[in-house]
Amino acid sequence: MIREQLLGKTTSYRLNAYDDADIASLIVQYVATGDAPEGEEQVAERARTIIADIDGEDITPRLMVRAYTLHWFNGLADLIWARLIETAFGLKPLCTGQQYAEFETGPVRAFFWGYLMRGDISPIVRYVEEYAPFTLDDDVVVEEIVYVQHANTGVNRTNHDLLLNGEAPPNNPKVARIHELAADLPRPEVFVHSAAKTQLAAGRWDSLFTAYIRTVFALTRRGKHGRPTS
Repeated sequence: MIREQLLGKTTSYRLNAYDDADIASLIVQYVATGDAPEGEEQVAERARTIIADIDGEDITPRLMVRAYTLHWFNGLADLIWARLIETAFGLKPLCTGQQYAEFETGPVRAFFWGYLMRGDISPIVRYVEEYAPFTLDDDVVVEEIVYVQHANTGVNRTNHDLLLNGEAPPNNPKVARIHELAADLPRPEVFVHSAAKTQLAAGRWDSLFTAYIRTVFALTRRGKHGRPTS
């Protein structure tokens, strides 16, 4: 039973990671080409919502901050959590993807975000400047990062409810994939329940990250952390 519980966690985190990376790619594609994401699957719907749910000034750099956050904060964090659990308990992942190929093997880089702990946004600046001039102040960057946390938390709650209710909507491949993988395990109900609870856990981590990022940049504004130059 412990194995199914742990695999439910790691699979749920991994599928979250791959979804976030795919959504980020769709946002970048939109910025580069102007073509809105197509399709009815949840990933495309979420990308369209993130693109549409923005107005005012500096839309392109703000969208790119959202894409960066999805790929390099939320998505990568989920993958690293999964790999830490797998490494600690000697588990082989039930699913893998190409979105984070360089992080799928080798040592687990748990401190990838050291720059963020210093209030350094230069990696975000470089990412944005591949597509648009960087015109945002730190407060706007923080709010775009926080936007992604709130959006992900809402989706996590929906996925949690779908999993516990045994539902697998045709536009939600993640939930369907979890049920599919569960069918091959001795205790599928334990796996699904663990995967569902992990969706809520991911939402709690998003809330903690929101509090953390706001604290770091509040300290930066008060001069307790200098902002490194890019």
